[in-house]
Formats: sequence, C-alpha cells, structure tokens
Amino acid sequence: MRFRGNALRSALRRTAGASTETKRGDLTPLIALVGLIACNPSPEVAPGVEPPSQAPSPEGTFSLRDYDFTSPSSSFHLPPELREISALTDMDDRTIACVQDEVGTVFFIDLPTGEVVKRQPFGPAGDYEGITRVNRSLWVLESGGLMIELVDRDNTLSVRRERRLDLDHDDIEGLGHDPTRNAILVAPKDKPNGDKAEKGVRRIFAVDAESGDPMEALALETSLDRIEADAKRAGVALPTKVTKGGREKVNLKLRFSSVAVHPYSNQLFVLSAVDAAVLAFDRDGELRGAHFFDPESMPKIEGMTFMANGDLVIASEGMDGPARIAVFRCETRAPR
Repeated sequence: MRFRGNALRSALRRTAGASTETKRGDLTPLIALVGLIACNPSPEVAPGVEPPSQAPSPEGTFSLRDYDFTSPSSSFHLPPELREISALTDMDDRTIACVQDEVGTVFFIDLPTGEVVKRQPFGPAGDYEGITRVNRSLWVLESGGLMIELVDRDNTLSVRRERRLDLDHDDIEGLGHDPTRNAILVAPKDKPNGDKAEKGVRRIFAVDAESGDPMEALALETSLDRIEADAKRAGVALPTKVTKGGREKVNLKLRFSSVAVHPYSNQLFVLSAVDAAVLAFDRDGELRGAHFFDPESMPKIEGMTFMANGDLVIASEGMDGPARIAVFRCETRAPR
C-alpha cells in the first residue's frame, strides 16, 4: 500500500499556526470475543451486543483541559505477561483489548476490576505495536508496517486480510480509528526517511477502513517548529533544555506511540513515549494542549484509547516494575 508521498509532501509543508486553545467547553457476551462489538452489523460476529453509546459534539466543545492528569479516576498494575503492553482499544463501556509487542495475542481487560478476562491468540510472535477496533473488526499493527484485520469466528480470532503499508518510515507504532472518515489512522514513531529538511515534520496517515487502501488526505501534518509556535500562542508550556552555549531551547522529540480521536471534540490525541507526553491537535494540525507526565508514575506511555463517555485510558509499559493502566475521567460530559 503506497502512499502518494511526494504529492503529500509538496502540499503539506505548512508550518503556520492559528489561534490559541480555549476552554471547551454481563460478561457473557464479553467473553465471545468480548463481543467485538460495533455500531454497524457484520456477518463475522453474532449480533446481540449493543455498542457503546456516543453523542458526538462539534469540535471545540471538549479539550485536553477536561482531564486531570495528575489524579486518575482509577489505575491498576498489569500482570507480568503484559509488562510490555504496547497498544489498546475500547471494546464496550467497560472493556478494553490490548496487545504487547512480543506475542501474537489479544488480551481483554475488564476496567472496573483490572482483570484479564480473556486471551485470544491470532498469530506468531512479532513486534506488535498497535491495535484499534473498527466496527466489529480488530486491526493490529506490526511495527514494520503490516496491518492485520482480525474477526471473531466461533470464539476464535481469525485473520480476515492483511495490508502492507509503504511509508517512508521504518518504525510505525500508533493505530487508531477515525469514525468521521471511517479511516484507520497510522502514526509512525520515527522521523521520515530521506530528506533532512523534513526531519522535524510529523505526519499521521489514513487508510480507508473498508477497502484497506491508503487515503490521499493526511489525518495530521505538523512540525516541531509549528508546535513550538502554537504553544507560545496558546500559553502551553513545553519542556526546555539548555544548550552547551547556554541558550534555552524547546526539548520535544515527538515520536508517536499512539493516536486516538476524541469521541466528542473530534480532536486528535497523540502520545509520545520519549517525551512522556499527551498532545491534542485540531483537524487543521494546530496544537490545542499538552500534558507531560511524571516518569515516576507513567514511565513509558505506549497506548491509549477513549471510552464512549470520553474517559481516556492510558497504558504505561513496565520499566523497573509492572505495567500500569490509568483511567482519566472526562470532567465535561456530552449532553444526552
């Protein structure tokens, strides 16, 4: 699957920012692949499980400021088999699915208890870095660019199809779903290969969830320079360092480890593990907010997903201890 890299690069080398951020406003069906639920019916999965309810609101109603990242509403440690958790996705109002980057298994976790309620193998050992639910399918991403669509057949995960991404990147980690475009979002961790002039550019690509083909329009295009300019306008504090010459400069690498779409605001949230950061962008690529975690509590944030009510679930890989999942409540709820 080749993206039209040259055309996209020539059209999307913009670095200007815009305005600042303002305040925005039973387990049985679970076990049957925890439902592999979705909003639209699909013949691969038996019906009978209702999808999580959503009430989308116009972009701008909600923002990163709706979350108190210093005080999760709940958190728990994961078992040793998930010490290298790499990605997660919502399944229903209380369940998430996740992968770790060494085994071809999907793990299903009950958020209220923190327990792994099911394990479903789907393939051999590999470097699995992304997972996202698209209707009744699960898409898993291997860091080299292999996307695998999984469906539930007779309570077993089966490979429906595979797609190989052809990007100017060697390490691809983030996978998310954009329901407004029915697109799978693909976020490379590394810098673009080739042109050194683009080393500061950061892009998130889009794949048509139905056809599996690349979409020409990017989900996000920004740059380190633009983020710095946006942050200044919005009053968002970025980490800094002092150079050998004594000059203070922004210290942000922005290597994507996860991407997710806010269910109400339609903003793109991204994680950068190397920066211990979660950042929010609008659809024009403008930075809308950022938070930098204490590495002691969240040492390596690798995956995130939104629940239907707007709560944000973030997973941190275990470093000197077990992996951890933290749930951050969305303080502003969408009107029903």
